[in-house]
Amino acid sequence: MPAIPFNMDNVVKCRCGTCPVHSASQCIMQRAAGMPMPPPSLPDPTKFEGVYCSQAVGKSTCTDLDGNLACVCPTCAVWQENGLQTNYFCMRGAAS
Repeated sequence: MPAIPFNMDNVVKCRCGTCPVHSASQCIMQRAAGMPMPPPSLPDPTKFEGVYCSQAVGKSTCTDLDGNLACVCPTCAVWQENGLQTNYFCMRGAAS
């Protein structure tokens, strides 16, 4: 599996903001509050809630993620273009 780069192209393609797991997390909503999407420039990956499949971001530090909710990773262009096979990167960490 390829290393997923954390770049503006992938930030723009990222579908994490539409994911039920992501949007049901109050922690993520608080961390993402006020950040325009897409951001005007590449954000700090340690503060960005998205592109979790990237090694620069990996899993979220939020602990209120619900793995019983549907994951949208397979609908994401980043996932499709890189031939990823797993889901829930926000909970499990970067693609490896």
